[in-house]
Amino acid sequence: MKADMNLLGRSLRVSYMILISIFYFSGVAFALKPIGKLGEPLVDQHAFLSNKTILRVLYSHIEVVDADTGVVIDIFGDRNYVSEVILSPTASHLAILNYSSDLKTTTVDIWDTHARQQTSQWEMAGPVRLAAFSRIGSLFAVSFADEITLHNYQTGTFIAKMRGDRRPWEQCHTDRDGSRSCSSRRNDHALVFTPDDRYLIVASERPDMEKSLPIHAQNVNNF
Repeated sequence: MKADMNLLGRSLRVSYMILISIFYFSGVAFALKPIGKLGEPLVDQHAFLSNKTILRVLYSHIEVVDADTGVVIDIFGDRNYVSEVILSPTASHLAILNYSSDLKTTTVDIWDTHARQQTSQWEMAGPVRLAAFSRIGSLFAVSFADEITLHNYQTGTFIAKMRGDRRPWEQCHTDRDGSRSCSSRRNDHALVFTPDDRYLIVASERPDMEKSLPIHAQNVNNF
């Protein structure tokens, strides 16, 4: 009889623990919120278009999504399998640099992100991977093969090539701390216009920063 009572007591305790676990873990499960889904496309870049909309750069196209719900509002701008996307400082425009399959040409597509309309397009020789929008005017600087060219991104018109001698590129150079750095690529690493569009700052393997004065289309000053 005593053994039966002990067995009954253990059974009741086990049943109690099972019930508590069910209610507890059910509550936790309902409190959890999903942070993502398996299989969703990878996002290359994000930028706010407004307080209510986000620009989402995917590896195949561009999306505009609701900032609160994440619902896709619009889709535009097809990208090649190999391409780059350059955003303007305010994300009002973007450039899709689509490379040809043989990497011999780059098609530059400029899009107005608010209107979701393509404003201009032009083609350049070779795989162009680095460019920058000006902050005030309509300048678009492109770095390629030791040259920096300027274009009007609203019309796609070529404006000028930066003039003057650049600091000679060195495959290997010694840093200030005495360490040795080498690179086989001659490409610049970053371009950015100053807030007044007067200077273009270039970070490269020269190895220091360089600057130029490209603000006027008719008067592209020495690099």
